Amino acid sequence: MGRRVTLRHRLEYGLFWVIEQVLRWLPWRWGQVWGRWLGSLMYFLDGHHRRIVRDNLRQSNLGLTEAQIRSTAMACFKHFGALLMSS
Repeated sequence: MGRRVTLRHRLEYGLFWVIEQVLRWLPWRWGQVWGRWLGSLMYFLDGHHRRIVRDNLRQSNLGLTEAQIRSTAMACFKHFGALLMSS
């Protein structure tokens, strides 16, 4: 049984389609800058995934302080934002 396509799915697809069209005309470096900005934005907006990343870092027993955990989590979001824009 297939999943029902919701309005949210359509809006998300439309957003990514628009981003893809804009990125075609931007230099690669600009896409990376925008991607890191988008990752930073998502870090603040997506509390659910931010908590998951932080919890995973705590459970990894790397001996990180809370400041290092926050910094590493932010770096992860920025990395994946840049990766999204380079696709």
